[in-house]
Amino acid sequence: MILHSYADLMLGQLPQIIDEFYDRMLSQSEFKHFFSSEQQIKHLKALHESYWTDFWTLDFDEAYQERRKNIGLVHARIGLPLKFYFEGMVLFGHLFREVFRTLKLEDFDLLEAFHMRIEQEIAIIVDSYNQRKEAVLEEENLRLAAPLSQIWDDILFLPLVGILHKKRLKEVSRQALHKVSEVSAKVFILDIKGLHHLQLEEAKGLLQLLKAVQLMGCKALVSGISPIMAQTLLELDIRLKEIDGQSSMKDALNKAYAFRNLKLVNLQELAI
Repeated sequence: MILHSYADLMLGQLPQIIDEFYDRMLSQSEFKHFFSSEQQIKHLKALHESYWTDFWTLDFDEAYQERRKNIGLVHARIGLPLKFYFEGMVLFGHLFREVFRTLKLEDFDLLEAFHMRIEQEIAIIVDSYNQRKEAVLEEENLRLAAPLSQIWDDILFLPLVGILHKKRLKEVSRQALHKVSEVSAKVFILDIKGLHHLQLEEAKGLLQLLKAVQLMGCKALVSGISPIMAQTLLELDIRLKEIDGQSSMKDALNKAYAFRNLKLVNLQELAI
């Protein structure tokens, strides 16, 4: 209610405040790099006019907060550094306080309400921004969870590196089975040499993946089984002959090519 009571007065000052804001921000080369064209600046000024009009005239209800969340999502989607938002809010706060002084507005309740709303705005938008960034990072991590390569028309190769936790195992299995079906793969090579360790639950999951691959009519090969990993597999009462294990990635590739009547040839030998 306090902000609303000053709305008409502040909106009358808003065009001047926005012009001053862009004059100062565009003096920074880093900011100018992101916003260079006159048309873009004109569009942004209109957005800021709408933003601050809402600030002074609307109630801080659920609909209002959702609109602010969308601002954070947009900032994250276009890749605008969060520091620009912080710097912008600091500068706008400074410009509004300059207007307060010019107009000799010494209402303590106004200052308190203004700063409280600014803090609320920042909290909502930054939280929304960070959630969007975290979601993008999670999507990228899932994409990299199973770095599948199609090394021949119907031969797939999946090297696993690092830690294989439950969530990653689920994503690995999903992507692998989808790819086997998509390309009608005849050979699937799984290399586990780069895994830090292999717990019983994860080992069981990989074995289920290999069996599923074979049920789809695709030959499954495994390379990089360390002595410790072999012991883990034995603890699952798995007969190792059920796993087509190869001592190295090279052996697995050679067997895959042989299975498809292909052969690796040294180009230097061909040149002789």
